[in-house]
Amino acid sequence: MGVTDRKRALVTGASSGIGKHMARILASKGYHPVLVARNKTKLETIAGTISRDHAIPCEYFVCDLSQETELERLITAYPETDVLINNAGFAYYGFFNTSPWKTERDMIMVNTYAVARLCHYYLQGMMKKNYGRILNVASTAGLQTTPFLSTYAGTKAFVIQFSKSLALELQGYNVSVTTILPGPTATDFWEVARLAAKVEKAFMSFDSPQEVAEFGIRLMEKNKISGIPGWKNKAKTFIKHFMPEAVWFYLIKRHMLHESLDRNT
Repeated sequence: MGVTDRKRALVTGASSGIGKHMARILASKGYHPVLVARNKTKLETIAGTISRDHAIPCEYFVCDLSQETELERLITAYPETDVLINNAGFAYYGFFNTSPWKTERDMIMVNTYAVARLCHYYLQGMMKKNYGRILNVASTAGLQTTPFLSTYAGTKAFVIQFSKSLALELQGYNVSVTTILPGPTATDFWEVARLAAKVEKAFMSFDSPQEVAEFGIRLMEKNKISGIPGWKNKAKTFIKHFMPEAVWFYLIKRHMLHESLDRNT
């Protein structure tokens, strides 16, 4: 496959974790990755590694997806893509009413607005070409009530229902939308979310971001609507489905409480 024949794959949140691994996997399959994130230093390093390891061009674009003007700048820089991976997202552990509004607002913008805007724009080109693949990264948190991560759970619930509904709209076309719902994964997500202390003991048992990324790419390639990686995550989701709501409310609040929870800031 020549350079001009390569399909472009735009990956948000590609500077670490699941997104970084997805970019590497796509490069190994011959795609031309475009890495999108805020951290220029990390993007430069990862792009250089991918280019060297796979002998293909790997571009990066520094972008704060919480800012609408930055999203539009990304679209202007890359007006077309064959594959779109909406992986960027973050959480914030705490009481909603005392958390900084800017943090909550930015979370909504990154986790939902950016996903919808990029899907809306890039789908137009995909439909014209009659080819395109979109993979949206949600979370099992979007399937359940999760106190002290209220906005995060709400944004991921949006991604799940938005993506599945969109996938059904596009059936019959050579354009697909796939949603992956990871459970706890060993990435820097927990540090950013202020949950590192809470999950410290369990962290080593969390899913591998490499394996989650591989699962997501396979799911997308098969044009599946959605999937949950890992038998533990599937089992928990299944059990929760049959649990009385009052029991779940008691268990999840008890589980989410931790001494690191700040009730005042």
